[in-house]
Amino acid sequence: MGDGAGKELIRILSEFATELPEKYLTYNVGFMLAGATATVNDKQNGGTVTGKLNIVPGEGYALGDLRTLSDEQAERAEAKMRAIVAKHLPKTEAEITFRGLMPAMSPERNRGLLKMLNGVNLDLGLSAMEELELDPMKADGQ
Repeated sequence: MGDGAGKELIRILSEFATELPEKYLTYNVGFMLAGATATVNDKQNGGTVTGKLNIVPGEGYALGDLRTLSDEQAERAEAKMRAIVAKHLPKTEAEITFRGLMPAMSPERNRGLLKMLNGVNLDLGLSAMEELELDPMKADGQ
């Protein structure tokens, strides 16, 4: 019977939390599903699961976001994540896919975007925005 998809997802995400942290790297799990069946919708912003209290979930899925300041940092994080996913709980399988949706954004590229944004702000008669703290782990989401 094995440990099931839910426990395997929890194992993987717990190991990400302990093994991945490094300066300026952020990742987030947007959602996860586990059950007898787990189906992600076409927009990949939700899905459905089936199951009941006394089963071992056979399917699981998690979708998340990884942001880095350099391609090298992204490659390092992805290698760590692949290694973590490759260590399976008894009678489970897992795989990870990276889609490269968020390009690495060095401080120089971020400053370039800020300069463009402030040009638009100026054209609209708005105030310029100041550069914020570089460390994304200190961002408050505001």
